[in-house]
Amino acid sequence: PTDPLADGLLKRLQRDLFHRRAEPGAPRREAVDRGDPTLQVHACHTRLREVQVLHDQLRGLLEDGRFDPPLQPREIAVLAPDIDPYVPYIEAVFGGRAGQPDFIPYALADASPLAGEPLVEVFLRLLALPVSRFGLHEVLDLVASPPLAEAAGLDAMALERLHDWLQAAGARWGLDAGHRQRHGAPADATWTWRFA
Repeated sequence: PTDPLADGLLKRLQRDLFHRRAEPGAPRREAVDRGDPTLQVHACHTRLREVQVLHDQLRGLLEDGRFDPPLQPREIAVLAPDIDPYVPYIEAVFGGRAGQPDFIPYALADASPLAGEPLVEVFLRLLALPVSRFGLHEVLDLVASPPLAEAAGLDAMALERLHDWLQAAGARWGLDAGHRQRHGAPADATWTWRFA
């Protein structure tokens, strides 16, 4: 039987990369084949949504009748440059379906053993502070991290109020004029934390 996906975009890309072709080895298509599932691009607003879309797309591929023999979970590898930020979402989306008909077996590789520890992210952000620009959103993201927000007794409303106060006070970035100058900006204290 002929494989209807043998001439899919992914196979074409793989052949061109394998043969190091600067130009495509097959004739260009007039339009994108929207029915070709071999290579897809999705835009998502959050990491959680990315993982949800990934699950739905993988489930669709596993049930796609065009694969002969059918695609198996063991044949799928999902690669990411840094998997650690995704670990809690992967476990929630994929692991939360264990025992259900749409469960997709999975295994994580190369995840840091500290990826599931919320204090590690806070610690790494704190380590980066001395060389940061101390941007308003950068600092507020740190304060809003669950361990710090909980320790300070800040709920979502309090964090929103804090954001509004700091915005109204004029905090944008930089500790003071000297800090801004060290980051290549004019030595102006306007819109710094000291200004606010």
